Amino acid sequence: MRYLGEALNRLLGCTVSAVLLSGHGLTPEALESSGWPDWLNSAEEGLETLSRRCPRISVVGFSMGGLLALLLAERHPDTIRRLALLATPLFASPVKARLAAGLWRLPGVRTRIRSRARRLDPNRMPWRSDLSRVQASFAQLKWILRRKAALVETPALVVHSKRDRSVPWQNALALCSILGPACRRTVLLSASGHVLPLDTERDLVAQTVADFLS
Repeated sequence: MRYLGEALNRLLGCTVSAVLLSGHGLTPEALESSGWPDWLNSAEEGLETLSRRCPRISVVGFSMGGLLALLLAERHPDTIRRLALLATPLFASPVKARLAAGLWRLPGVRTRIRSRARRLDPNRMPWRSDLSRVQASFAQLKWILRRKAALVETPALVVHSKRDRSVPWQNALALCSILGPACRRTVLLSASGHVLPLDTERDLVAQTVADFLS
């Protein structure tokens, strides 16, 4: 994320802070011993530190970071003014992502799922015992955001590439449908892979994000 962060600092003249999540940047064992509550705690600590310096805060999340950005916005709506969500994974299957995008547009679906999301019991969330601990935690995080993202009201930019072979681009359709009115703009790229902040269209990504956040 360094390239994107430095580009936003240059384009907007803003303070940029990048958070190293718990278990990341160390060893495979350290990552395996962490889970999404630890990652969220790291993100919230970073948000709190930045809020002491900056009165207006926007959050940019790439891949799993997009899920954490959504959770931050749901938990701190008065602190975060805008979201930029890059290649955010909600579904591993493009078919399920496209079906979700259509389902959320049906009358009454948003109201029902938003109501259930508010009552979500953290002790009754599914856990994939066939996966490693970190994989199961990531799967659980996606399950949560397929519901709680509907509670986010922070204006959001959704960016994805149609050549993403890690996270199907149809996730952008699903995410925008789940966000509803909060999804202010969706951008589908054609030349990049999954790692949007560093791939061939990185400068376009940086400018797109900067324009949205300005």
